[in-house]
Amino acid sequence: MTGNELLDKLSLIDPAYVEEADREPKKNYSWLKFGALAACLCLIIIGVVLQREPTDGIQDAVSDHFIAFPISLDSAPAALYHPISFEERQQYGLVPADALGLDESNTYHITESDLGEWMGAVTSCGDESLIGCDVYHFAKHPDKDSICIVDTPAGYAFYVCHWLYTEPAIGDTVDALWEVHDLPQSLETMELLTPSLQPIKEITDAAAMDAVFALLSGKTNMGLAESNRHFAQAWYDAYGNEDVFFSEEAGYCKYRDVDSIEKARALWTEGEQVILITTERGYQLMIDFFPAVGVAAIGGGYYELTAAEMELFRSLF
Repeated sequence: MTGNELLDKLSLIDPAYVEEADREPKKNYSWLKFGALAACLCLIIIGVVLQREPTDGIQDAVSDHFIAFPISLDSAPAALYHPISFEERQQYGLVPADALGLDESNTYHITESDLGEWMGAVTSCGDESLIGCDVYHFAKHPDKDSICIVDTPAGYAFYVCHWLYTEPAIGDTVDALWEVHDLPQSLETMELLTPSLQPIKEITDAAAMDAVFALLSGKTNMGLAESNRHFAQAWYDAYGNEDVFFSEEAGYCKYRDVDSIEKARALWTEGEQVILITTERGYQLMIDFFPAVGVAAIGGGYYELTAAEMELFRSLF
């Protein structure tokens, strides 16, 4: 989640509350509140499509003929899987890296030899015909829970899940997220990204990686409202006014002047740094540091860091 996207989802700015009542009503720009990225991404994937090839039991059933829905498994309640996309096929080496699209010549045809260990059964899906279907690991990636093969009525099909659904309760520590992802034990890679999620470098220094976990472990989720309150204070400290202020009634920040929107974005994202963690199971977790606000956003939770802790983080890389 980038800084600007996070701002968009914090309901930070709401022109409906502009105090200049003599102006004509403005379009309502109320922003959606930030939730777990995994749920946001996965729950909207209802436009992904399935191909109904002849059901010979060995055909990879992904193309563009039928609507497909995410699935959940009895063995992985925090994971929501969706039919594999072309880009994800490239990620897992199923099509050449330089391929421009999926066609018959580069479609990976799943056979029984591709079935790894049984992962569980489908417990929920918008397509009732998939409920109860068996799910297997992909033999080429036996340790990755992020890609699986579903034995659908139309044949075998790849499904993937990158982000585990997490919804930390206020007061929970970040260690609950570590536990869900089996971190730091299952850490495979840690990358430093730009705020727009472009890769900067892979972090390979073990001491730096340990320091990231040590810095955050034990931190308590303050929740969305309190993170907004932090931003209102950061705004006041920076500009000495309440053009952006915390509304006790609404539970989030609002602004008095539409012209403050860009200043708000710039303040929130000043010095932002993003860490992307990938686990050995193939799942990912993003850590978004906002030094100007003193908040780290992780897996749907908001964790307070002091200025000294933020400075320590920046010094690691």
